[in-house]
Amino acid sequence: MSIPPLQIPAGLAAAYGVSQGDFRFITQVQNYIFAYERNGEELILRLTPQTHQSPEHVRAEVDWVNDLAGRGVPVAGVVPASDGSLCQAVELVGEHFTAVTFQKVRGEIGSGKYWTTDIFFEWGRLTGRLHRESREYQPGFGRRRAGWGDRLPSVIAESVDDEIAMERLAKVAERVNSLPKSSDSYGLIHADLHFWNFGVSPAGLTVFDFDNSEYNWFVADLGTAVFEAATCGYQKLPRDEFIKGFLETFVEGYERESTLGPVVEQIPLFAKVREICIYLVLRRRWKNRTLSEFQRRFLSR
Repeated sequence: MSIPPLQIPAGLAAAYGVSQGDFRFITQVQNYIFAYERNGEELILRLTPQTHQSPEHVRAEVDWVNDLAGRGVPVAGVVPASDGSLCQAVELVGEHFTAVTFQKVRGEIGSGKYWTTDIFFEWGRLTGRLHRESREYQPGFGRRRAGWGDRLPSVIAESVDDEIAMERLAKVAERVNSLPKSSDSYGLIHADLHFWNFGVSPAGLTVFDFDNSEYNWFVADLGTAVFEAATCGYQKLPRDEFIKGFLETFVEGYERESTLGPVVEQIPLFAKVREICIYLVLRRRWKNRTLSEFQRRFLSR
């Protein structure tokens, strides 16, 4: 289902001080993303289906993003509606959504010219900063994001490969759940901090898209980073060589802002969690599609 911009309800547009025709549809994966301009500022409107995230979970996300922004962390901040509210309930084509407006990230996103060790260092440093500030965060009443185990993909196996993936996920989940928890090792994380979820500008890196944020071991963000980097199309080195160099640089940046301690040894475990989850999600999303060479190679690996 796609939602043309003109179907944005007049009431929602008015809540943000603009008209229906001001919205430009950008993309849709799990959420529906629109761009618009208000008082000369470019903004992003995100519509989250309640079948994807409950209104309570969206409010919890917004609460954390605002807390990070208040602490000076470079994030795409939440922009309130005219009445000061941060979330709007909206119904479109018979489906219920939660609408939120964010600042548009300045700089470039996903540009190959930034596939450099300097950016890997800053990527790690930004992750460390998020985790350091997360340790101080106290969610508002009734505004708590889900835990990682509640968000594992649940699919109906349609192939032997699917069955193998689900079996492996169960095994690694058991290992993850046996890890000790403490305020130093476990808390609210971004959970999707890959190369396309931060902007790069002369001012540095700015992170956005906290839609997947969850309670998890902090090292999970590092597992995600190394898996996503190692499978990125910009990555041309032998995989083992790249992973070694990437992690050395990333962890060096991370430890400028925070500490991992012995749990750093669990990065491969969390990279495996990410790998299996991505495989299961993409198998479903790419089902019955003609895949590109990169997509075929990604799944085969």
